[in-house]
Amino acid sequence: MCSENDGLSEMDFMGKEVELLLSEGKMEQARNFIADNKRQAKDSTEYYQFVVLEAKCYFVKMETDSFYACHQQLKQFVKSQRGSNSIKLKKLQAEMMLQRGVYEAKMVGRMDTALVYYKQALDIISQLPHMQSNRLMTLTNIADAYKHLGMFDQSVNYYLQAMELGDSIGMDEVTQASIDIGIASAYTSMGNFEQSALWWDRAGKMKPKMGRNELFHYLNNRGNDLFLQERYEEALRYFLEEDSLTSHHSDMQWERMFGHANLSHIYIKLNQKEKALPMLDEIEQFFRKEGQQIPLYYIITQRIELAMLDGNIAEALRLQKESGMPDRMIPDQKMLRLRLLLNLYQQLNDWRHHSEVGIIYKQLQDSIMTDKVKKQFSEVLIRHEHERELTEKQQELERMNLSFCWSLFLLAVLIIVIVLLAIISYQKLKEQQLKEQNMQYRIASLRMETVRNRITPHFIANALTIEMLAQVEGKKPNLDSLVQLLHRGIEMTGMEQITLSEELEFIEFYCHVESQIIGPDFVLRKELADDVDPDMVMLPAMFMQIVVENALKHGLLPKPRQEGHERMILIRVTHKETGTQVDIIDNGIGMLRGKKTKKQIGLSVVEETIALLNEQNHEKMWFSIGDYVHANGDTGCCSTFYLPNQYKYVLN
Repeated sequence: MCSENDGLSEMDFMGKEVELLLSEGKMEQARNFIADNKRQAKDSTEYYQFVVLEAKCYFVKMETDSFYACHQQLKQFVKSQRGSNSIKLKKLQAEMMLQRGVYEAKMVGRMDTALVYYKQALDIISQLPHMQSNRLMTLTNIADAYKHLGMFDQSVNYYLQAMELGDSIGMDEVTQASIDIGIASAYTSMGNFEQSALWWDRAGKMKPKMGRNELFHYLNNRGNDLFLQERYEEALRYFLEEDSLTSHHSDMQWERMFGHANLSHIYIKLNQKEKALPMLDEIEQFFRKEGQQIPLYYIITQRIELAMLDGNIAEALRLQKESGMPDRMIPDQKMLRLRLLLNLYQQLNDWRHHSEVGIIYKQLQDSIMTDKVKKQFSEVLIRHEHERELTEKQQELERMNLSFCWSLFLLAVLIIVIVLLAIISYQKLKEQQLKEQNMQYRIASLRMETVRNRITPHFIANALTIEMLAQVEGKKPNLDSLVQLLHRGIEMTGMEQITLSEELEFIEFYCHVESQIIGPDFVLRKELADDVDPDMVMLPAMFMQIVVENALKHGLLPKPRQEGHERMILIRVTHKETGTQVDIIDNGIGMLRGKKTKKQIGLSVVEETIALLNEQNHEKMWFSIGDYVHANGDTGCCSTFYLPNQYKYVLN
């Protein structure tokens, strides 16, 4: 089951999806997305969350009636849910207040009323810590409303709050640019163009990352800044770039007309009336249809100025009389109109009206200028307070850093001690492992020597038995075998590695002695590949002899003699890419038919020695043993050694 917070997170995700579609100009897709989700809404609260998103679509298109209709739907629903204290409903209440504020500020131009709704929204949002991004947007809306009301000290104050909040929640660069644009516009309205230039430059650095809506506001407001400085040619460049932006997006018709209102005024100032007039006709028709009072008032002001430039004073008076001066008009637009009227009445020598307008102008100017002086001073104090808070935070951060450094130092000391202890323990462990390994090597060497040493007495016993039998049968004694056996056994007992040629020679002698016991049907065969040089191939001494002895004792001796059938051992040596392979094959009874219950000592020593040797070699030697079936159907056993070319056979 999902909690309320889970639901809000899901809606926030859907809201971002809608905003992304709107920023890309995909209005139809956004509306379809909202319509589909409205149909699938789990409850009324979720349904009206999508109504909020639907209103955003109407706002982008500046469809005032549809936007207001959505707001009324939301208002009625919130009113019907009185008494409920759910998080979702509180969010809807905040959205309702924000909607009404946007309607009052952006669509009908009642900034003071908008400010009331924005602050009510902020009060609700402040109770919901998970709505920090909504709080950030509300702070910027309040700052923007104060700016249009001429209360620049409060405007800058709320912009600074928005900046601090944005920094704390990690706002993206586009949001940062929007706040920078707002602060720059506030300085523009105060006439502090030195400060505004700094903030415009800061915002301009993020221009490549701005969406089309942010870019529109940047170009429009920066052009207005230059216009107020009477830098008309520079302002024209920004307004033309703005026109190029909006002309490529059919859903930015409102923004294009708003931009043309500024562009037409630039053409008037540059004495290009032939460009200004068609624009004024087009935009006046558009905004009359939309019912937008602020741009209409600005358009009439431009027409009055045009009439005066043409010397058509009567037309200028008519326009002024018909349009009047709404009480709620923003101060800058009032000042612009009053300056024109002063010029108009001066040309007419109508000093009575000139005096009346002059008084209004002086009062408004004094009010604005007095406010500007106070507000600039207040803004400095606010900025100072902001810097003081930042300094305090910096000092607190430095204290935390100092504490952190001490903690880090103690942690480093602790880590060093632990590392030293670990190194000492590791060295002790390695020493112990080395001792154990050396002991294993020594044991393996002794076991190999034991295996080698037991071969010589075995040979002596076999040779003496053979000589005794020969004497019993009356044959002439022959002690050559015994002498050679003793001599060869003494030589090989002390050797760790020998050549394949030497090992084969010893095996031939060994098999010759053993054949006297086994019988005349025993035969030893050797097959060496042409590319094998037995004098260049090295292997551990007596390894092959141990396997041959195992084959004789446990494979061939238990096999009954058969007339015309030999008992055989084949030694086959082949060359491989990186070594030599030795196969020792017999036709004895095989491993499966044997009665051995455990591996012979000699073979165990061979495998253990190979394992120890492999630890000190990159290339690996290996040994295997298993049953073997000959082509004629005889069973047997096959033992295989793989001897790498570059291999060290001496145990360290």
